[in-house]
Amino acid sequence: MSSVAGNMFGCVVVLAPHMDDDVIGMGGTIAYLSERGNEVYVVYLTDGGANYSGVERKRYVETRKDEARRTSQILSVRDVYFLDYPDAKLHQYVEPATEKVIDIVLHRKAGIIYVPHANEYHIDHRAANEIAKIVAWKLAFLYGHTIHYIYEYEVWPPMNVFTDVINITNYIEIKRKALQILANGSQKYIDPEAILALNRYRAFWTIGGGYVEAFNAINIWGIRTLKRT
Repeated sequence: MSSVAGNMFGCVVVLAPHMDDDVIGMGGTIAYLSERGNEVYVVYLTDGGANYSGVERKRYVETRKDEARRTSQILSVRDVYFLDYPDAKLHQYVEPATEKVIDIVLHRKAGIIYVPHANEYHIDHRAANEIAKIVAWKLAFLYGHTIHYIYEYEVWPPMNVFTDVINITNYIEIKRKALQILANGSQKYIDPEAILALNRYRAFWTIGGGYVEAFNAINIWGIRTLKRT
């Protein structure tokens, strides 16, 4: 099983549809990459407030943003971006979101993008995956900027196929701490131990023990064929 997803990249961009997906799917890898000198930037695509409206929604969104800043600090993220597209409606904003992500990638000179996998249940996760692929295609063929790989990560549900795993055993307590912030705050549904159990299960079948996070790599040639017209 390859470990390319954890190599030294210099700068990477993580696309997270909501302000918890990055921690659930790849919190250990973010800490791993950061410790190895990579600059990790997380882009939160939606406002995460689909269940609320008016003043209550604004208050809830600010709470989630505060939690995202706290978890990002724990994981040693270099900086975060909040694009604030409406939660559960990201598919309606693929074009403007694509342009904003392109600007971020070019500004940061990133060569790697992480995004939830294409078969995620949540409509925003699937839209994020589409955005990542269009971003990579446009960057390569319109801007002359190469995204070497898109790495898909798993939030809900787990991936059926993956190409890479990252050993996060030494970062599991960091991930647990970040998950606890979410579980003790706005995201009461989150069960940190259930999430970490998947990491442990993946490790059992791939490296024999400990904890890993799984990724599916798509290179630039795959991106070219996947671009939608």
